[in-house]
Amino acid sequence: MNNKKQFMNNLRVQHPLTTALLLTIASLYFYFFMEWLFFLTKPSMLNVLSVQDQLAVLLLAPLPALLVLVFALFAVMLPIYSLVNRNNGYYYQDYLLIAIPALILACCILLLAENFTYTLFQFGMYRFPGYDRLIYTILFIYLWYRCCKILYPFLIQSTENKSLNRALTIVIPILLLMSLVMATTQFKDFTVPHLNTDPAPITHRKFPNILVLSSDGINARNMSVYGYKRQTTPFFDSVKNELLIFENHLTNSQTTTGSIAAFHSGKLPTTTKLIYRPDIFKGDDAYQHLPGILMRKGYFNGDFSVRHYIDPEDINLKEGFHYANYRNISGKRLALPTAVQRAYPTASRFYDELFERITTRLSHLLGRSTMSNPFLIVTEPDNHWAWDLNDRGRVDDLKQFIVKAATPFYAHAHLLGTHGFKFHPANPLFSKGQKQTKPWMTDFYDDAILDYDQYAAELVAFLKSKNLYENTLIIFTSDHGKAWRINETIPLLIRFPDKKYTGIKRDNSQHTDITPTILDFLNQDIPNWMDGRSLLTSKRDPIEPVFAVQKSQSLPNEKGWHRVVAPQPPFYTLGSINATYCHMLYRLKLPENILKKEPVKGHTRPCPENLLPSPSQAHSALIEHLNQAGYDTRSLKPQKPVSD
Repeated sequence: MNNKKQFMNNLRVQHPLTTALLLTIASLYFYFFMEWLFFLTKPSMLNVLSVQDQLAVLLLAPLPALLVLVFALFAVMLPIYSLVNRNNGYYYQDYLLIAIPALILACCILLLAENFTYTLFQFGMYRFPGYDRLIYTILFIYLWYRCCKILYPFLIQSTENKSLNRALTIVIPILLLMSLVMATTQFKDFTVPHLNTDPAPITHRKFPNILVLSSDGINARNMSVYGYKRQTTPFFDSVKNELLIFENHLTNSQTTTGSIAAFHSGKLPTTTKLIYRPDIFKGDDAYQHLPGILMRKGYFNGDFSVRHYIDPEDINLKEGFHYANYRNISGKRLALPTAVQRAYPTASRFYDELFERITTRLSHLLGRSTMSNPFLIVTEPDNHWAWDLNDRGRVDDLKQFIVKAATPFYAHAHLLGTHGFKFHPANPLFSKGQKQTKPWMTDFYDDAILDYDQYAAELVAFLKSKNLYENTLIIFTSDHGKAWRINETIPLLIRFPDKKYTGIKRDNSQHTDITPTILDFLNQDIPNWMDGRSLLTSKRDPIEPVFAVQKSQSLPNEKGWHRVVAPQPPFYTLGSINATYCHMLYRLKLPENILKKEPVKGHTRPCPENLLPSPSQAHSALIEHLNQAGYDTRSLKPQKPVSD
């Protein structure tokens, strides 16, 4: 009898570990399942996947976290559990074993609550940037404690609850088996060709630093350096003889996301399918870009923009930047190995997004960083409560990066002072004494451009003070026209070291040309996967089309800001495909298959009407472009399009 009692006691001591392991696995799969459902109900990366691929993501994404948690359970919790004394028959040390699954459930409930309050009330923990965040911290600790209390009976009663044992020991192995089978079938032999075109790394003695200073939504025709009646760009005017000025520069995308992605990659948005969030770089495109080429050749890279919309990590630009938006993103975070990311790109991206969602919140609760809402950064400029959400913060951070960076450095900065529909100029001149009573008021817009000009002057003066100016290639540009228009010329001003190239170019140019131009200046091979071409050694035929995209149907929130509705095949986030021939833009609206045309405002070199394609010719060319990009155009029946 005593032997039997001793055996049962030993079983009871050993069995909680098995149960804790199964509870950990079950809670992790539950956590990923709830997040997976959440992503399916909003515009996300999952919306553009087939049902099979969506299920693959669900089954594969938990595996990396599972390995980490199982290791923590056995390597950390079990040794502590073994050392804790048992007193009077109470097994409080069992809480150590359920701390991990309880933490997973607490994190899951936290995210569910955040999703609920933000969706219904536009309210979340980001509204508590100071010590008031302690309220959330205390609530989360209490939530963790309650989850431990909920799981504790499952642990201590596991030997008696046969139905629980049966469920855990059958369902969990089946889930794991399905995940392993999916891991085998979804494996991609991933290779990225033509990334390093020059096996010899560059050195700071030979190659220049590169600084790209972009600002949102600037019309070239509102800049005095392009002939505007108001002096909105006094600094650019003063250094005009040092610049290579492109008078007819065109965007490749209506959105900042698509435009900056086209610039980084040298690829058209129709090539990468990165038009607007939730689009991201996928497959080879995630690794084929200018920052990656420069990084592999010895550059130290930094990005100073805005989270969610164009941040390198958020758009899945891999192995391109060391630093981005106030954080190190190279070797400083728990990321998946490169081999895993390349073998399972979609599941790895989903894992990264979930990891980012919970770690930013936990870091906010612990006071290690301050959580922000990137959506409100560009929609509620009046509510910017953190210093690092404005252009002043970006410019200051950029200067600190330049001071600390090993040369050569590559820095990309995108400012938002010129982003509408309202503007908040630091030093009002044209709008002095006025109030913004309606959107897009010209006086305020011109003052915002003046701010951009002053930031440019400040950075140039800073480079000179550090003896870096003459060895820095500087590019000044924008992403699209005012109010997200694509029928506007936008600025492209380049200051080459030692003023090697200066003057004015009136040929059409596009954003995808900037990256090849940089590589050409560095005397590097231009990869054949780039759609753009160097503006230094090539000339564009006036009637050669410049393609640009617009996002698909979007719905406004109560602030008036638009979000793309759930993307649908065959065009997903693509709403219109456009081609500019000389000074005339042809727009094909999708999926309605309606063509319209309009002149590009600010264009300085119009062509005779007889050189322009007819509407039918432009319609055919746009469909052919979509076909070559891999879109299914069978719904776009050949027809005589409507023309303005």
